[in-house]
Amino acid sequence: MSVAENTLHYYCCIRSTTPYPFINYVAPTQSSQQPAKQEEKPAAKAEPKKEEDVDDLFAESDEPEEAPKPKEEAKPKPPKQRAVEKSNVILDCKPIELETDMALMEKNIRAIVMDGLMWGPSKLVEVAYGIKKLQITCVIEDEKVFMDDLEEKVQEAGQDLIQSIDVASMVRAG
Repeated sequence: MSVAENTLHYYCCIRSTTPYPFINYVAPTQSSQQPAKQEEKPAAKAEPKKEEDVDDLFAESDEPEEAPKPKEEAKPKPPKQRAVEKSNVILDCKPIELETDMALMEKNIRAIVMDGLMWGPSKLVEVAYGIKKLQITCVIEDEKVFMDDLEEKVQEAGQDLIQSIDVASMVRAG
């Protein structure tokens, strides 16, 4: 390849990669050397402004100014109803001994009634050596039911049946 071919190749590569195209150079010819005749357009006559059209910012106005309208009395807005925050709670209730009646324990726990407390399903889960624990689910409204109160009431309801109560899971629902 000759030097001219290499230069042309370089120029083409650079041109293809730059976002702005190079200006195409066109050699002047006889027709382009003569100056183009410009048509003269008559200048548009500017109309003189009338005195009425000119705004005088500091002049007194003959028109009476409108008095600002009094705002309507602010009505108290009704309080926004917040979404009730609820939690899904799974309680593990462990019996005192192996022979503890788990059906009676569940019946006593479900007998607890509080505003904002809804009992869900329950199941018996084997712990070890034939000992089973009661896993019971409930949904509580966070503002109405506190976990400490719930645990205390469950402990009182199964006083002779429950050894300990653990919160296995507590998940915010909405």
